[in-house]
Amino acid sequence: MLAPSVASPEFIELRDRKTELARIAHIFEHLGFVRVAELDLAKIDAYRIARAKEQGGRKVNGVWVLTSPSTRNREVDRLSCALTWAVPRGYITKNPIAEHPDEQEPPARQTSITSEDVDKLRLGAMHDLDKPLRTRLALRAMISLAYDSFLRRGEVCRMRWSMLDFKAEAILLPQAETKAHRDTIRMVPLYERSI
Repeated sequence: MLAPSVASPEFIELRDRKTELARIAHIFEHLGFVRVAELDLAKIDAYRIARAKEQGGRKVNGVWVLTSPSTRNREVDRLSCALTWAVPRGYITKNPIAEHPDEQEPPARQTSITSEDVDKLRLGAMHDLDKPLRTRLALRAMISLAYDSFLRRGEVCRMRWSMLDFKAEAILLPQAETKAHRDTIRMVPLYERSI
């Protein structure tokens, strides 16, 4: 079987499934033998402390980083969702950790790219002489399109000629192509550099 494309919905679904299974595995590793009736906020705090000392799933400058508060919050949230699901089905009478507060997370990174950075990327795409000219031109166009239109990587990769409306100078993204899966077609303006 061929591996799915990185931008394909199948890959995203597979990646999300693997991520969720990894989160559940961490919870099970630490709390798997605790009965639901014995589960309380103190056990969740102990879980978070133990997880805070473990390596996360990524490296920075070749060094594994520790799990972040947001990772631990998502893991506890998955457990809470499972317990909430079990209540109306009669498996338990109430979610014992429903009122557990999230850990304080550091502020989100503020990263932005300037127009000059985009010009450097576009120039770099054209100077990669190992690739055919057609590939270099496509990459340059994709860089401009992503920057000018705020499209996501997957949206740019799944673009088709039929999505372009040159009269309206816009990209028409069908509902299935957007992350939010809105009920309507998303209209994204095209800029001169992107055309």
